Amino acid sequence: MLGRAWLSGAMDQWAEDAPVRIRLTRSQADMLRSDWYYRHAPYAERPNGSVVLRFGQDRQAVVMELLRWLGPGAELLEPAEWRAAIRDDLRQMLSMYQDEPKHSE
Repeated sequence: MLGRAWLSGAMDQWAEDAPVRIRLTRSQADMLRSDWYYRHAPYAERPNGSVVLRFGQDRQAVVMELLRWLGPGAELLEPAEWRAAIRDDLRQMLSMYQDEPKHSE
């Protein structure tokens, strides 16, 4: 009924409490801008053509899922201490795809 107008203010507050910043490609940002949730987050256009999304999230697993879903072009900028966990997760995924499948179906 309110058209989720309250969500923009709430997202600003959440971003203050548990800030997350992700650098995106323009196409990734456009996709998220059409999402019911992420459309309410602020997006900062950069001179190099990238876009920085800012939102609040204190659960690392949620951010990791978003980054995996977005794929190449999405880079976590903040919180910096989560970058190692995401790097390790992606390395583990990569190791599964470097050779032929180990199990046949």
